[in-house]
Amino acid sequence: MPLLPSQLPQYATRLIGRTRARTLVIDLLLDAQARLVTLYGQSGAGKTRLSLEVAEQVGEIFRDGRYFVALAPVSQAQFVLPTIAATLGVEESQHEAILDSLVLALADKQILLILDNFEQVAGAASELLELLQRAPGVTCLVTSQQALEVAGETAIMVPALQYPEVGEDYQLEDLEQHSAIGLFVDRMRTRQPRFRLSADNAGALVDICRLVQGLPLAIELIAAHSASLTPQDLLFFVRNHLSMAALNPKQSARQAIIKPVLTWSVSMLPADAKDIFAQLGVFAGGATVETIKQVGLVETMPFESSLNALIDRHLLQTEQLPGQKPRFIMIDAVREYALEQLQKTGRLYYLQERHAIYYQGLSETVHQNIRGADGAKWIEQLRGEIHNIRQAMVWSLESSDGLIAQRIAGNLYFYWYRTSAYREAVAWLEQTYQHSNRSDLSAIARIATGLGGLLISLIRFSEAEYYLIEARRLWQELGLPHDEISAIGNLAVLYGTLGRLHDSQLAFEAALALARKVGNQQREVLMLHNLGTVAQERNQLATAQAYFEQALALKQQINQTWDMFLTQINLGLVAVDQGRYAEAEQWFEQAFINAYAIGDHDSLAYIRYARGIAAVEQADYAQAELHFHESERGWRAVGNPEGVQRSWLEQVAVLITIADYIQASEYLQKLEPIEELSQELQLRYTILATRLAIAIDDQVAMQSYGQRMLATALASELRRFDLTILQHSAAVLVSTQPTLAAQLLATAEQIRVVRGLHQSVAEQQWLAQTNLLQLVPTAALDLTTALQAAQAELAAK
Repeated sequence: MPLLPSQLPQYATRLIGRTRARTLVIDLLLDAQARLVTLYGQSGAGKTRLSLEVAEQVGEIFRDGRYFVALAPVSQAQFVLPTIAATLGVEESQHEAILDSLVLALADKQILLILDNFEQVAGAASELLELLQRAPGVTCLVTSQQALEVAGETAIMVPALQYPEVGEDYQLEDLEQHSAIGLFVDRMRTRQPRFRLSADNAGALVDICRLVQGLPLAIELIAAHSASLTPQDLLFFVRNHLSMAALNPKQSARQAIIKPVLTWSVSMLPADAKDIFAQLGVFAGGATVETIKQVGLVETMPFESSLNALIDRHLLQTEQLPGQKPRFIMIDAVREYALEQLQKTGRLYYLQERHAIYYQGLSETVHQNIRGADGAKWIEQLRGEIHNIRQAMVWSLESSDGLIAQRIAGNLYFYWYRTSAYREAVAWLEQTYQHSNRSDLSAIARIATGLGGLLISLIRFSEAEYYLIEARRLWQELGLPHDEISAIGNLAVLYGTLGRLHDSQLAFEAALALARKVGNQQREVLMLHNLGTVAQERNQLATAQAYFEQALALKQQINQTWDMFLTQINLGLVAVDQGRYAEAEQWFEQAFINAYAIGDHDSLAYIRYARGIAAVEQADYAQAELHFHESERGWRAVGNPEGVQRSWLEQVAVLITIADYIQASEYLQKLEPIEELSQELQLRYTILATRLAIAIDDQVAMQSYGQRMLATALASELRRFDLTILQHSAAVLVSTQPTLAAQLLATAEQIRVVRGLHQSVAEQQWLAQTNLLQLVPTAALDLTTALQAAQAELAAK
């Protein structure tokens, strides 16, 4: 999957000055050795603007994009990598940390990351360094008030703009060559197009630039008032406000200059605009008009005109990301000041509470709708609000009774699952579950349900089972069967993951019965699909097909079209196993169209993989190899390592068939240690390792991998590979135990007939390459007896 399109924030005004700094940074970025460049300096010095100007100039160098990552709303270092991943469109893998998913997705990418406002999350510097070390095509341009002071960093101080120092002579005609004066004049001309420097106004402009020490943010804020005030007027007001701050020389630039300028700028606003300005400080990462109206106390105010006044005074900015509504955002220095003003009004706690309640309500709406046809829309809306959601939960846990945080966390577990934010989700869910507040048992039960499901993804199975059993108990106690279905369904998933397919089937059947009893068709669809998957794993193809067809028909009936491709893929795979290849391709084509329409790149990779399986069955090895390479690339891009492993295993099968044994062996080595693979992939690995040993007549490897294959098969309820395992066991034993080999082959053929399995061209070719077809037909054994007999014989050898 490609990364999300890169989109840099745009400015309506031009960058003034910074020619030397801009050239220096561009030259550094051209140097492949300088991969971590930090622009540091005091607040308001223009670091962000400089970084974006540089990024605009180096587009040809970074062929895969330049990405602006706004870290100002991020208050905890643990959220830096997730914020980077969200900006890029990289999803966290179930089996790997977000850092590993980023490395996997960026392994072959040449990109520039602009990490803005890093100072409050400096604890993430070590993770950033590791990302750079493991993803050689990534370069980071960081803005911060301090240098990171880490290995490999090139730190460049961004000073204030130039202005004539006190006592320095200057000529009027050369005055604009000083970058601070040039910026001031340029911004004044956006409001007064005919403005010209003159002997009358030059002194005032110079004095203002001296007072604010050339800080671009202060100049922008002051110049925003120039439509109605002369330079002399501006000087009068600014000097009065800055004079008090000058009494404390130990203050930072933000305190000594930016804050007084903001105080003056806000004081010039109408009363309603002042009020709205303070209220906007409650939002982290900005907000839409609708959200501001819901959270703020603005019902009786001239709202639109007040927002326009704040934008006009450079106190508020607008941003619109693809697929989202426009957002109003404050830069960090302005937001900090707005919060101070809100605190002074005595309404900070009240507005924070309204903010948290609003996002609790949004989370409830998302919980109710995310599984429906508009699920993708709700996911995109929540992506834009993630900073506000985190802030609401932090406020609830630290300043309130934790109840709102519990409700939000419980409502959003499926959102976190859908966006692959596994570890962040578990952190919030565990924290809210362990909170002492037990006043809302339904919130606790929902947290336990989500926590159990997500812990399965993180391979924490015993904890997952505990939470899911507790969740089911709570839902039963509360008399809420719709929610109980979720807990039972997650338990069924857990049992399936553990290889306990019988228990999984029983749990899914219980959930299906409950869904039908209460008329929950969405969950009925899900349970039908999952029962089909279990039947597939148990090699019960007719049963699997019946479940999938019921699920697809019900999806069409209730217009749940957004995820039809999941069932269509499985119907295609059933058709492949039964030898109905033309029908399988029709299912895969329909699945591709539907998955492509919603941008599900993980499923698109799975469709390529499924088409590769079909191509192998028909002995079209060149086409199969192409499909498996494409599925590997797609799964690598979305950070799905298990998908990559699946692709590698099937490439091994192709390579053995075309007698490229060296490369087949290399792929198998990449999959080691096999103990870290899922049970299904371990079994597939041992089958293919056994096949390779047979092909090269390696007796030791045949015995070793054959024993491992049989031990895994006997310990598993997975029945999908039974026929293949029996055939490979027969091939290992044919030269020494032809009678047992014939029995194993007869057992395999009996399984083929009973289960309705098709003998593919590829299978026929492989059998022909062995001596198995020369065996005298004999009676079949039952499956367990056959496997145990083969295991005992190999152990004896």
